[in-house]
Amino acid sequence: MSIDVHEIKQAIKDKGHHWEAEENHMTALDETTRKKMHGAIPPADAKADPTADEAVDATTLPSSIDWRKNNGNYVTYVKYQGACGSCVGFSATAVFESMIAIEHELPVSQLDNSSHMLIDLSVADAFFCSNHGANCNGWWPKDYFSANHTRGVVQENLFPFADAFPGGNIKPTHEVKITCDSVPHRAESAFTYTNVHTVNSINAAKAHLAKVGPLAANLKLYTDIFSYKSGIYKHTKGQYDGLHCVCIVGYNDNNGDGYWICKNSWGSKWGMQGFFNIGYGQCDMEGYPMFGMSGTTLPPVVYRNHLVGSENHALQKGEALVSNNGHYQLIYQKDGNLVLSKTADKTQLWASKTTDKASDKVVMQADGNLVMYEGATQVWASNTAGHPNAYLTIQMDGEAIIYHEETPVWSTKQS
Repeated sequence: MSIDVHEIKQAIKDKGHHWEAEENHMTALDETTRKKMHGAIPPADAKADPTADEAVDATTLPSSIDWRKNNGNYVTYVKYQGACGSCVGFSATAVFESMIAIEHELPVSQLDNSSHMLIDLSVADAFFCSNHGANCNGWWPKDYFSANHTRGVVQENLFPFADAFPGGNIKPTHEVKITCDSVPHRAESAFTYTNVHTVNSINAAKAHLAKVGPLAANLKLYTDIFSYKSGIYKHTKGQYDGLHCVCIVGYNDNNGDGYWICKNSWGSKWGMQGFFNIGYGQCDMEGYPMFGMSGTTLPPVVYRNHLVGSENHALQKGEALVSNNGHYQLIYQKDGNLVLSKTADKTQLWASKTTDKASDKVVMQADGNLVMYEGATQVWASNTAGHPNAYLTIQMDGEAIIYHEETPVWSTKQS
């Protein structure tokens, strides 16, 4: 059944609701494909039990919270699940990414979605390679958090979501076999967490959002939401389409017309750049438990995408830069050697030859010089001072380069 956006607009007007509808890539989908754009599957005992939570004094809660602008942005970019019932994977992974940013004080830049660390986790690894299995048959957020609790999740560039599908076409049918890549040295690159939280009441959810971070939540989808453009969504017109999981990144009591602020997995061209507001009490959203997590731990190798001189970014021992395709890394080894190598088999391409020299960090200085220090003493340097605001990056061809105003001033191939 097609979605008549004109009828939805008229119904919004007739009922006096405060949201806008539009034709978009979601309303253009046929019904079969559209039903693959959700995939939350609740267990028999899934309904929320508000009495299970400790009582929360509502008067102590802030009237609003938004982790996109809470002394910085702690919400990563919106992703696209395609025609695969993986919304639980995307929403729970979004919670995980935000908690890494929050707990390790790594706000995401509003300009380029970069925290200078790749807080971009692999939904494919979490969804297809855990005990869920390599399929698009849906899941439940509690099961996601249980399954990935100890195994952790690696970065997106080590197993991109599209790579799980032949030809990168995220439109699985019963004839398509999803593949689960084996990530080399997985234990060295997996982010983990220690605590899983279940929230059953509205005030407990607000308290968690205000004091801890985002939550994975489920809502009943009605066909009008596919046409959402902006405003506070309230179910207005359309039939039930299935259960969907999203990431709640905040809330706003809005003087009595309160709403949850949600991050979806239908791409940035849907809604408000991939986000939407939904009124309290809508679509049975509070009728199911919400799930969160905390106690995130960084992997032994912390992968960043570049070091920026103007911010005096540094690599501590065991930390590394990685190319955007994940094939190359520049790691500051615990023996004091700075080594460029292939990620898969650790083939060495370049080294600073500073093994066993006393040093504790490598700093990209504001003057453009990449320097290895022990205390205040230089142990090694790229000798590129005089290039303020330079930055170091690892290219996808395996070369490490320091750029100043887009001009290379140092590289591993020339040193």
